[in-house]
Amino acid sequence: MEPEKVKEQLRTDFVGKEIKYFTETTSTNDVAKELASRGAEEGTVVLAETQTQGKGRLGRRWLSPKGGVWFSVILRPKIPAKD
Repeated sequence: MEPEKVKEQLRTDFVGKEIKYFTETTSTNDVAKELASRGAEEGTVVLAETQTQGKGRLGRRWLSPKGGVWFSVILRPKIPAKD
């Protein structure tokens, strides 16, 4: 996987301007949360070829074998969290 080629194909205003790529990570969501807490820009994509501890909805385990595209996107919506 080549993040620069992915970036070249994007036609978005802000999603994917910054791509953090890993051949393997525990969870793209965990990495995205950490980056967001350190001020990463909205639209930053965390992309991995495989995850060892991926998570789905409600904390369910997410199987993420090599050969897929596993990613999380940092969003900072301007709406209250309760909504």
